[in-house]
Amino acid sequence: MSEWEQRIRDHRVWQEMKSLGPIIDSAVAGDGIDAQAVIGLERIRVVLSFTGKRLAGADPLTIVPGPLDGIADAFATAKAEIEGFLADRDTTHIQNANRQADIALGSVSQVSALFSPEELGALVSVATEYRNTVEQSLLASKRSTEEFRNETENVRSKLSDLATALQAEQQKLSQVVTDYQRQFSERKRNAVKNSVMCNARHSRTWRKLSQTTRGSSQRRRTPVAGSSPTGRVRVKKSSTRLSMTILSVLLNRTLTSRVSAKS
Repeated sequence: MSEWEQRIRDHRVWQEMKSLGPIIDSAVAGDGIDAQAVIGLERIRVVLSFTGKRLAGADPLTIVPGPLDGIADAFATAKAEIEGFLADRDTTHIQNANRQADIALGSVSQVSALFSPEELGALVSVATEYRNTVEQSLLASKRSTEEFRNETENVRSKLSDLATALQAEQQKLSQVVTDYQRQFSERKRNAVKNSVMCNARHSRTWRKLSQTTRGSSQRRRTPVAGSSPTGRVRVKKSSTRLSMTILSVLLNRTLTSRVSAKS
């Protein structure tokens, strides 16, 4: 093998293309990747496949190292950008990797080679695979959207049930408060009524006591014929004891009535 052919076959571009494919596979197979990111990754795959077919169909003796250096540098940078996407899921890395793919295409156009039927067939196959991948990504995105919509409806239904239950509990609480206020008002009215009745009985008792006391006083002031001073003293003491006894009985009844009203 001549040195002219050796410098092409040993060029680092072959290793860069070989390592770029698995990185693209890992990025496409990741969870949670959106459709636009998949489309960008598959475009880089198409550029990689086209470049491989072009270089494989070219005669090493007619290739200069300059374009190969540009292709190798572009693919190395694109690989680094895809690795960055795998690390932080930032789609800006996919855009930067596609810019490097554009640079690689510019360098590939400088490689002199004849188009072969195999190369054209490979391009058609890659384009078909690209469309299938995009369709699968769109279907997966549609399924995810449907699942999200169903989960949203489920959550909305549960929230509606929770709101209904909360409203029922509020109505129960309002009814309890109303019943408590009604019972409190009835007890208050009964207490006021009992107090008024007790005061009325107390007033009647005191009026009777006053009338009794006045009658006793008038009888003491009226002289009795043939009565002696000693007899008048005894009558006075007896009236006083009777008044005290009546007063004690009436007070006990009044206190008993008040205690019964409070209970």
